[in-house]
Amino acid sequence: MEQDFRALFSEVADKLCLVWTTKFAEEVLNYESLQGRWHTYLHVDTSKVSDDNRSVVALAALPCALPSGRKGKKRASIDEALASYMDVQPIGTNLPKYLEDITNKQPYVLVTGSLLEPSQVFTIVERRALVQPTVLKAVDVCFKTFYVLNLSYPWQCASTWEFLQKVIYGLDDSGRKGTSSAVIAMRTALKKA
Repeated sequence: MEQDFRALFSEVADKLCLVWTTKFAEEVLNYESLQGRWHTYLHVDTSKVSDDNRSVVALAALPCALPSGRKGKKRASIDEALASYMDVQPIGTNLPKYLEDITNKQPYVLVTGSLLEPSQVFTIVERRALVQPTVLKAVDVCFKTFYVLNLSYPWQCASTWEFLQKVIYGLDDSGRKGTSSAVIAMRTALKKA
């Protein structure tokens, strides 16, 4: 996925790693804090979030700041949006059994351990676990998988992936619908910060 994305979009291939700095993550966390109680959904004790972990927490909390998706009359809960974006499982999770029992068909990120102290990080694609060195890289590979394979974002967290696509990577598909108002609002707030 990495090579295919780089061949198609070489100018933005490293954008997430370049843009998602500690300063930018802090601005995102400030915005997320205005939107709600992200720490309760992520089960994170804010007093234990170190400077090193703030960028991971800001990335993981994106579905809390952006509205969950809607499919017909059904609106996803924030928990459903989070689960379709990033799943955190305890250390010792039986990975073959986990992959066998997957119900989420779209690519997503799997963290074993905790968000603040990940033991292993994967990008899950079609019941395959692709090992990644960091949560940031796992999200990066997950996004690139959606884009290269031309997959629709999971409806539960579509605005999260749209934010990454349009604000971070700067890719604006003219073939897809316009930018959602939530993504516009977050982009505007981050530019003012």
